[in-house]
Amino acid sequence: MQLGISGKARYRTIDEARIIDLLLVEGWAFDVRVGARAAAEQSARAVLDRIVGMGLPYQQSESGVRRFDPAEVYNFLVWVGRERREETWRERCIDTARRLVWEPHLGAHLGARSGACAGGEQRVAPSPNLLGPQRFSVTLRRTFNLTDRRPGDRVRLRLPLPLEDSALGDLQSRYLAPADMALPAAVGPARLDAMVEVPACGEVAMGINATFTARPLLTATSLLDLNRTEVELYTRPNEGLIKVSDKVGALATKASSGNYCFTRALWD
Repeated sequence: MQLGISGKARYRTIDEARIIDLLLVEGWAFDVRVGARAAAEQSARAVLDRIVGMGLPYQQSESGVRRFDPAEVYNFLVWVGRERREETWRERCIDTARRLVWEPHLGAHLGARSGACAGGEQRVAPSPNLLGPQRFSVTLRRTFNLTDRRPGDRVRLRLPLPLEDSALGDLQSRYLAPADMALPAAVGPARLDAMVEVPACGEVAMGINATFTARPLLTATSLLDLNRTEVELYTRPNEGLIKVSDKVGALATKASSGNYCFTRALWD
């Protein structure tokens, strides 16, 4: 698999209809919002067929249904966009992501494409320095497949939580426990661990609701903001099996020397 990701057949378990839903969220969310779902689904299905023809792997069930790995689908879409000029990622996915960022600040008057206002006037996203703090509420739900465990076994399941820092604060989280399960949950930095008993159906649905205030990061953290222990942790040349070679060390020094063109090229 491209982009350094080795796809495995055992992860290709999601049926085609749900992959179409994934593509709609990534590239046609605003079309669906205004009632154009049928046309959006047709476009998303055509994209899926096209990238399958370009080499996207899938598994086929006995009934003939194609099954995919969602992460593999999106990474393949990015790869063919960058390397083979398949334009869906650039024209649809990036466009949708920009609109999701811009919309809270530019208002609902955004046109059908990102940056377009009523009347065709082009707008640009505001500088983060001009944006104040904003309160958000996010709900995440996940269904765990536990069919490899025996009914009645106790297992620990984990969900991610936002991590409080200078950009995110006033965090309040609420555990959305599985139905008829009152076992305890423990909240730690960036995670929630819950003990559950495996039900006979082999599936457990649970979630979290997180409410927090997000603030723009106005200044970049520098080494001067870190204490000695943190500097040692984040700049150590060796960590377990990871070793920084002389060549990589020289590249890191050059990238951090203020040479913007080199840093941009390295990032690209």
